[in-house]
Amino acid sequence: MKGTLQVEPVPAAHADAQLPRGASDAGACALLVVTNRTARSIWSFNVRAHSSGSWGDELLEGAILPGASSAWEVGPGIYHLRAETADGTRIQHFGLSVACGQLARWVVEEEGVGAP
Repeated sequence: MKGTLQVEPVPAAHADAQLPRGASDAGACALLVVTNRTARSIWSFNVRAHSSGSWGDELLEGAILPGASSAWEVGPGIYHLRAETADGTRIQHFGLSVACGQLARWVVEEEGVGAP
């Protein structure tokens, strides 16, 4: 599996955004969207700040099914992303830089498949 990343301005309204459990909305001014373009469900998703030595809490309350997306509001910063499927396949991205007003899309897909 591989992941592709795209960062762009946030659309005016994004109704399905949510804060990670236990997070405050103070400083949350950017949007992170994870899209699953694989045939497997993503069962685990974690984010950690670049300056942190450990992964944050599990952000999914369910799975990101094939073809589906989940979104979270985040504050500005540099983040590392980690997703894992039920069979234990793990994919990570290190060094995502997000500023206020940006939308970061992380597309998880099978090797050899390009984003449309």
